[in-house]
Amino acid sequence: PLELTKEMLQESKLSVDEEEFERLMEKQKSKAVFNQTLSVDNNMSNLYSSILEKYGKTEFVGYEKDLLETEVVAIIKNNNLIDCTPKGEKVEIILKETPFYGEKGGQIGDKGTMKTETGEIKITDTQISPEDIYVHFGEMLSGSIKTGQATTAFVDKKRRHSIMKNHTATHILHWALRKVLGEHVKQAGSLVTNKRLRFDFTHFSGLTPEEISRVEELSNEKIMENHFVKCFTTSYEFAKDNGVTALFGEKYGDFVRVIEVDDFSKELCGGTHVGTIGEIGFVKIISEESVGSNLRRIEALTGKEAMDYMFEKENYLKKIALTLKVNPEDISNRLDHILKHLKENEQELESLRLRLAKDEVT
Repeated sequence: PLELTKEMLQESKLSVDEEEFERLMEKQKSKAVFNQTLSVDNNMSNLYSSILEKYGKTEFVGYEKDLLETEVVAIIKNNNLIDCTPKGEKVEIILKETPFYGEKGGQIGDKGTMKTETGEIKITDTQISPEDIYVHFGEMLSGSIKTGQATTAFVDKKRRHSIMKNHTATHILHWALRKVLGEHVKQAGSLVTNKRLRFDFTHFSGLTPEEISRVEELSNEKIMENHFVKCFTTSYEFAKDNGVTALFGEKYGDFVRVIEVDDFSKELCGGTHVGTIGEIGFVKIISEESVGSNLRRIEALTGKEAMDYMFEKENYLKKIALTLKVNPEDISNRLDHILKHLKENEQELESLRLRLAKDEVT
């Protein structure tokens, strides 16, 4: 982490060029995210540059809409522009404006469908090119789609809502971790999907079971209070002066998007979020581990995924209780009794072995 690197260097009277670090980090993040799905070569770079020059950056309207009437401005197949989608083929679609969130800031891209008068395509992922072009990866379901056609874009709302719950939950967990562990805790990365969330943070030791329980307790107390989530755009300077948490290493423009929950959580974030934190349901931490020097990682579930996880654990306890022939709440006492009995048997067996050994000697 940069903060720890700076501290180490200061001891040797050295420093970091933070401005250059941020520039290179942003460049690398942009390439890394996009290269997960696309192999960016000179041809592709020129292709997106030409789309950018002709149509401008893709306008994202997904904060307000999950269904949109828009226009197909380009279709890409095998790194080349084509006029019409081949039947049953995989292609990339570029829209004039889009409700689909492109993978960014740890949040995965949206899925859904697009329909025109002549065809329907299933959107399997959404990425953002270094040129700020939203690329919709799709598989043709029926018919064909042509450039210039009007299309209706449908975001998978159920999947999006699960992502939103997990993303807002990362903000709540960030607050709770700082309350329990200290103000030195800072976000060092995240992954937000529709199934689970992952949150990396700076801390010098592993969390105890009691600390994990306290983080969960504080987070769920806030969730049950069901505060509104406020999303607004303001100047970076205003946000910084008002104590809004920024992710170090991220490049922010003159204007930024702030996610605010009551008076306890304020963070800069471009992701999609729920309207009230009660929509999260509850959050359950399922793992905590080290991912580097002074870096920890937690994984957690929310909503139905968290409920299914708890039901699975409950059923597991019921099976153990059935095997031990006790009620679930008596499992601990029963196991203590069994272990005590085993220990007594082992001691008795060891005593018999010693006696037998003495008899053999005599």
